Parts: sequence; C-alpha cells; structure tokens
Amino acid sequence: MSAAHYTSSQAPKRAPDAPPPGRPGPLGRLGAWTAGHFGYVLIGWLLLVGVLGAFAPQVTSVLSGAGRQSNGSESVLVRELAQEHFGQNASSAIQVSSARRGTRSPTRPCGR
Repeated sequence: MSAAHYTSSQAPKRAPDAPPPGRPGPLGRLGAWTAGHFGYVLIGWLLLVGVLGAFAPQVTSVLSGAGRQSNGSESVLVRELAQEHFGQNASSAIQVSSARRGTRSPTRPCGR
C-alpha cells in the first residue's frame, strides 16, 4: 500500500468552524495541562472537598429560609407533624412531600 498524496483540490474537507489541525482547543489544552500536573490537580480537589466539607454542617440552617416561612402552608404543617412524631431531628433532614389529587393530606382530610 502506498501513502495517499492529495492535491489541493483532492484534500479532505474540514468543517468551517473546526480548529486548525495540530492545535487543540481550550478544553484540550486544559486536559493536557491536567494530565501533566496530577499532583497540583489532586491537591486542588482535596482543598475544595475540605473547604466544602467544613461548611456542610451549616448548610441546613443557612438554607432553611432564615426564619421566613408561610404560616399555615402545607410544608409548615408537614414539618410540625414530623417534629411531633420524630422529635426535633425531623426538621434537620431534607424532606419532600407530595400529594396526588384525590388523596388525603394532613390539612385536607377529604382531599379537596
């Protein structure tokens, strides 16, 4: 088999927005730098995990609404009901409540 020789009219076509051959784009350059600097990348990730881990215990209180709540809403009633049944730890967990039409809820026993 012989090597293919192209003239300018026979050369394979490239997409108009493709980078020039041989030069990687920004993501390719980042990947190449990351592959060559494993230690720096590892230390960076460990620092990020440590900083985020230090703030993790405060997340539930910071994101809990800062004391703003809609008294009488279903979410407040469900939270109070959970605290009655499960103690104070019920409010520190992330909770999701949903209901379908026609089902019973604590505030609407008939489902209306």
